[in-house]
Amino acid sequence: MRAVRQQAAAHGRRGRFGINGFALVRDTEAEAVAVVDEIIARANVDKVNNFGEAVKQTGSATADKKGRWADSEFKDLVQYNDGFRTGLIGTPEQVAERIVEYKKVGIDLVLTGFLHVREEVDEATTDQLITLTERYCVIAQTLASPPSLEVAGRRG
Repeated sequence: MRAVRQQAAAHGRRGRFGINGFALVRDTEAEAVAVVDEIIARANVDKVNNFGEAVKQTGSATADKKGRWADSEFKDLVQYNDGFRTGLIGTPEQVAERIVEYKKVGIDLVLTGFLHVREEVDEATTDQLITLTERYCVIAQTLASPPSLEVAGRRG
């Protein structure tokens, strides 16, 4: 990320980075993990394996000849783009802490997918995540640029 930001700065631009993740926010971590386990258990094995084979073949076109999915396991491929690997699974506090950790390493934007968007991204949940993430961003004030949040299309 540092190299990309340096190249962008040399051209008067700013490099920004985002990640794609799958968020499962529940009252307890155990509840959230149980939902992930159920999603994986109900996955169509043939479709996930076919997807895995296809994306792993794309790695031959990369510089390292492996690509980003080379070490992806079945459970990673159930949610496309390795969405579970972001670790946005747990209580609101845990998910907010994880978002701050991404911010600390230079991630500017966290794009999230949800199991049931209408039910899970209601106004209360969105406000709760923004409030919690803002609270945890106090920790991240040592960053070169102040943290900004983009959650469910709202900027905080």
